Amino acid sequence: MQTRTSKEFLQRAEAINRYFPHGTQLTDDDASLANWVQLREREDRLALLQVVKGHDAGGGAEAELKQEISKIEALLAIRYMLNFYEFMAVGIEKNDLDDHLLYDSLGTHVPSIYRRAEAYVRKVQSKDKDSLAFSALDPLVERWEKQCDKERAERAEKERRS
Repeated sequence: MQTRTSKEFLQRAEAINRYFPHGTQLTDDDASLANWVQLREREDRLALLQVVKGHDAGGGAEAELKQEISKIEALLAIRYMLNFYEFMAVGIEKNDLDDHLLYDSLGTHVPSIYRRAEAYVRKVQSKDKDSLAFSALDPLVERWEKQCDKERAERAEKERRS
Protein backbone atom coordinates (compact mmCIF):
# COMPACT_ATOMS: atom_id res chain seq x y z
CA MET A 1 0.00 0.00 0.00
CA GLN A 2 3.03 2.28 -0.25
CA THR A 3 1.75 3.25 -3.69
CA ARG A 4 -0.43 6.04 -2.34
CA THR A 5 2.57 7.82 -0.84
CA SER A 6 4.67 7.53 -3.99
CA LYS A 7 5.59 10.60 -6.00
CA GLU A 8 3.72 9.29 -9.05
CA PHE A 9 0.52 8.65 -7.10
CA LEU A 10 0.64 12.07 -5.46
CA GLN A 11 1.23 13.79 -8.82
CA ARG A 12 -1.79 12.01 -10.27
CA ALA A 13 -3.93 12.96 -7.28
CA GLU A 14 -2.84 16.58 -7.75
CA ALA A 15 -3.75 16.49 -11.46
CA ILE A 16 -7.20 15.16 -10.62
CA ASN A 17 -7.83 17.77 -7.96
CA ARG A 18 -6.59 20.56 -10.21
CA TYR A 19 -8.72 19.63 -13.21
CA PHE A 20 -11.64 17.84 -11.54
CA PRO A 21 -11.96 19.33 -8.04
CA HIS A 22 -14.25 17.80 -5.44
CA GLY A 23 -17.87 18.22 -6.47
CA THR A 24 -17.27 18.03 -10.22
CA GLN A 25 -18.08 15.01 -12.34
CA LEU A 26 -16.75 13.70 -15.62
CA THR A 27 -19.08 13.89 -18.58
CA ASP A 28 -19.56 11.15 -21.14
CA ASP A 29 -17.36 13.19 -23.51
CA ASP A 30 -14.63 13.35 -20.84
CA ALA A 31 -14.83 9.60 -20.34
CA SER A 32 -14.11 8.97 -24.02
CA LEU A 33 -10.89 11.02 -23.80
CA ALA A 34 -9.37 8.88 -21.04
CA ASN A 35 -6.95 6.97 -23.24
CA TRP A 36 -3.33 7.16 -24.28
CA VAL A 37 -4.13 7.44 -27.99
CA GLN A 38 -5.97 10.72 -27.43
CA LEU A 39 -3.06 12.04 -25.37
CA ARG A 40 -0.37 11.06 -27.89
CA GLU A 41 -2.41 12.50 -30.77
CA ARG A 42 -2.63 15.90 -29.05
CA GLU A 43 1.01 15.84 -27.99
CA ASP A 44 2.00 15.14 -31.60
CA ARG A 45 -0.20 17.98 -32.85
CA LEU A 46 1.33 20.33 -30.27
CA ALA A 47 4.88 19.32 -31.24
CA LEU A 48 4.10 19.86 -34.92
CA LEU A 49 2.53 23.25 -34.20
CA GLN A 50 5.60 24.28 -32.20
CA VAL A 51 7.94 23.18 -35.01
CA VAL A 52 5.94 25.07 -37.60
CA LYS A 53 5.45 28.22 -35.52
CA GLY A 54 8.44 28.02 -33.20
CA HIS A 55 8.51 26.97 -29.53
CA ASP A 56 7.52 30.38 -28.24
CA ALA A 57 4.82 31.05 -30.80
CA GLY A 58 2.06 30.86 -28.20
CA GLY A 59 -1.35 31.58 -29.61
CA GLY A 60 -4.80 30.16 -29.15
CA ALA A 61 -4.25 26.81 -30.87
CA GLU A 62 -1.21 26.02 -28.74
CA ALA A 63 -2.94 27.07 -25.52
CA GLU A 64 -5.99 24.99 -26.43
CA LEU A 65 -3.86 21.91 -27.13
CA LYS A 66 -1.99 22.34 -23.84
CA GLN A 67 -5.32 22.58 -22.01
CA GLU A 68 -6.61 19.43 -23.74
CA ILE A 69 -3.39 17.60 -22.86
CA SER A 70 -3.73 18.60 -19.19
CA LYS A 71 -7.33 17.42 -19.16
CA ILE A 72 -6.46 14.06 -20.72
CA GLU A 73 -3.60 13.63 -18.24
CA ALA A 74 -6.08 14.24 -15.41
CA LEU A 75 -8.50 11.73 -16.97
CA LEU A 76 -5.73 9.15 -17.22
CA ALA A 77 -4.85 9.87 -13.60
CA ILE A 78 -8.47 9.12 -12.64
CA ARG A 79 -8.26 5.86 -14.56
CA TYR A 80 -5.02 5.02 -12.72
CA MET A 81 -6.62 5.78 -9.34
CA LEU A 82 -9.74 3.76 -10.10
CA ASN A 83 -7.64 0.78 -11.15
CA PHE A 84 -5.59 1.06 -7.95
CA TYR A 85 -8.75 1.27 -5.85
CA GLU A 86 -10.26 -1.70 -7.67
CA PHE A 87 -7.08 -3.66 -6.84
CA MET A 88 -7.45 -2.55 -3.23
CA ALA A 89 -11.16 -3.49 -3.19
CA VAL A 90 -10.35 -6.98 -4.46
CA GLY A 91 -7.75 -7.29 -1.71
CA ILE A 92 -10.38 -6.35 0.86
CA GLU A 93 -12.90 -8.73 -0.70
CA LYS A 94 -10.38 -11.60 -0.49
CA ASN A 95 -9.44 -10.66 3.10
CA ASP A 96 -5.87 -9.88 2.06
CA LEU A 97 -6.28 -6.23 3.10
CA ASP A 98 -7.99 -4.87 6.18
CA ASP A 99 -11.26 -3.10 5.34
CA HIS A 100 -11.41 -1.10 8.58
CA LEU A 101 -7.83 0.11 8.36
CA LEU A 102 -8.25 1.24 4.76
CA TYR A 103 -11.61 2.84 5.50
CA ASP A 104 -10.03 4.82 8.33
CA SER A 105 -7.38 6.20 5.96
CA LEU A 106 -9.28 6.41 2.64
CA GLY A 107 -12.95 6.23 3.59
CA THR A 108 -13.92 9.56 2.08
CA HIS A 109 -11.30 9.81 -0.66
CA VAL A 110 -12.13 6.63 -2.58
CA PRO A 111 -15.86 7.39 -2.91
CA SER A 112 -15.06 10.99 -3.87
CA ILE A 113 -12.85 9.94 -6.78
CA TYR A 114 -15.32 7.22 -7.76
CA ARG A 115 -18.30 9.61 -7.84
CA ARG A 116 -16.36 12.16 -9.91
CA ALA A 117 -15.54 9.41 -12.41
CA GLU A 118 -18.87 7.55 -12.56
CA ALA A 119 -19.36 8.37 -16.25
CA TYR A 120 -16.02 6.69 -17.01
CA VAL A 121 -16.86 3.68 -14.82
CA ARG A 122 -20.22 3.20 -16.52
CA LYS A 123 -18.64 3.61 -19.97
CA VAL A 124 -16.08 0.89 -19.23
CA GLN A 125 -18.73 -1.40 -17.77
CA SER A 126 -21.09 -0.90 -20.71
CA LYS A 127 -18.51 -1.98 -23.30
CA ASP A 128 -19.00 -5.59 -22.25
CA LYS A 129 -22.13 -6.75 -20.45
CA ASP A 130 -20.15 -9.54 -18.78
CA SER A 131 -17.42 -7.14 -17.70
CA LEU A 132 -16.03 -7.40 -14.21
CA ALA A 133 -14.65 -3.86 -14.43
CA PHE A 134 -14.84 -2.21 -11.02
CA SER A 135 -16.98 -5.08 -9.75
CA ALA A 136 -15.25 -5.01 -6.37
CA LEU A 137 -15.04 -1.22 -6.18
CA ASP A 138 -18.78 -0.61 -6.73
CA PRO A 139 -19.90 -2.35 -3.52
CA LEU A 140 -16.92 -1.03 -1.56
CA VAL A 141 -17.87 2.57 -2.41
CA GLU A 142 -21.51 1.94 -1.47
CA ARG A 143 -20.49 0.39 1.86
CA TRP A 144 -17.99 3.12 2.70
CA GLU A 145 -20.44 5.89 1.82
CA LYS A 146 -23.06 4.35 4.12
CA GLN A 147 -20.48 4.03 6.89
CA CYS A 148 -19.40 7.64 6.42
CA ASP A 149 -23.03 8.85 6.49
CA LYS A 150 -23.64 6.83 9.66
CA GLU A 151 -20.56 8.32 11.34
CA ARG A 152 -21.61 11.87 10.36
CA ALA A 153 -25.09 11.30 11.76
CA GLU A 154 -23.64 9.92 15.01
CA ARG A 155 -21.32 12.94 15.33
CA ALA A 156 -24.17 15.34 14.68
CA GLU A 157 -26.34 13.59 17.25
CA LYS A 158 -23.52 13.66 19.78
CA GLU A 159 -22.99 17.39 19.19
CA ARG A 160 -26.71 18.04 19.46
CA ARG A 161 -26.77 16.34 22.87
CA SER A 162 -23.80 18.35 24.15
